[in-house]
Amino acid sequence: MKHRSGDDFVMILWLIMIPLAIVLLVAVSKQRREQEAIREAKRAARLARELAAAQKRNFKMLPPSDKVRVLMDEGQWLEAWRMLQKIAYVMVRPEVPEDDRRRFKGLMMEFAARDPNYRRLADGLIEVVRASPGIRQATLLNGVGESQKELVRYALYFADALGEINRVKKGNSYALFVPSEASNV
Repeated sequence: MKHRSGDDFVMILWLIMIPLAIVLLVAVSKQRREQEAIREAKRAARLARELAAAQKRNFKMLPPSDKVRVLMDEGQWLEAWRMLQKIAYVMVRPEVPEDDRRRFKGLMMEFAARDPNYRRLADGLIEVVRASPGIRQATLLNGVGESQKELVRYALYFADALGEINRVKKGNSYALFVPSEASNV
């Protein structure tokens, strides 16, 4: 049996070591990519937190009407409604200029036109009014809880303002009509 020379041994060693080195390099490279992805995800999360904090600070500095529009754009209808309610309590004060009241009414109309909750309620009320032209608002409110009455009044007021329902003053209430039917009365 012939002994291999040192060169053969080195060659065999290289043939074994090269694939192992490649496997090791691939594993190290994959681990580095994973670590970089984790670092990038942590950095993105930190930036998102910082951006949210900055937006919150900026949001607090906005005038109320702009806050309402931001909330509407984000689909936060309940929060926008609550903010509008707070503004409404200020708008009834005698010292509020008429121009401010007019702008507020425009904002309320914009809100009502975009609010999906208003849309669902108004659509249902329009069907009731279409089925019973001339029905009095007070009749619709009979048997409805106090919180629901406020929502119905709100929807009817803005349905009238947006031209979807006509409210005609009748005694201490309103007769309600769908616009195409109001002209027949």
